[in-house]
Amino acid sequence: MADTGDLIKRLVAEAQPVRRFPAPVKVVGFWAVVAVAGVTLFAAGMGTRPDLAERLGNPRYLIDLGAALATGLGAAWAAVVSVMPGRPNWQRGIPVVPTLLWLGSLIYGALPDQSPLRVDLVCLPVIALVASLPCLLLLYVMRRGVVLSPCLSMFLATAASASVAYIGLRLVHLEDAGRMILVWQFGSVVALSLATSCLGSYLFPPKKAPSMGSAA
Repeated sequence: MADTGDLIKRLVAEAQPVRRFPAPVKVVGFWAVVAVAGVTLFAAGMGTRPDLAERLGNPRYLIDLGAALATGLGAAWAAVVSVMPGRPNWQRGIPVVPTLLWLGSLIYGALPDQSPLRVDLVCLPVIALVASLPCLLLLYVMRRGVVLSPCLSMFLATAASASVAYIGLRLVHLEDAGRMILVWQFGSVVALSLATSCLGSYLFPPKKAPSMGSAA
């Protein structure tokens, strides 16, 4: 068996430089800039809804957008800290409160809605498209960390990006029926997050420790 001195020399010789993982506030801040820029470009390219100025004066509409943004930021933070061992576990639950506020406001708007629930297939692909760039950015950074719960980390990354993409859809889509928004728009965010979570194990493979050679 190699003595301690030889083991130390081997460790020093084969050690790889370690890059410090960026601070969560920097990652989330940069991610938010990219996500908001993407939503802005999408809305400008598609054309905002003609009654946007009027809708921005509606408190329920503002609560909807604000809760979606807060959920996105909270989920992005939770996604980043989920790959940083030693961070408090409660930080992964940060998006729970804004999500409940968001869902509650949508349910409140859907309860009195008597309009027929129609099929609106545009929501899912639009949200997926707008969410793709900020989600890829999060995944790129997160792969530098230590992913202990790959499915949860993937779920949080997608939920963060899809929540902000939802805002883009609400800025251009004229649909305001409460049940339609709850089922097809919010439902698309949930469906995307759940569907992609199963990809976590493939996108975040376990990192192998470097081989130290056989002991003599």
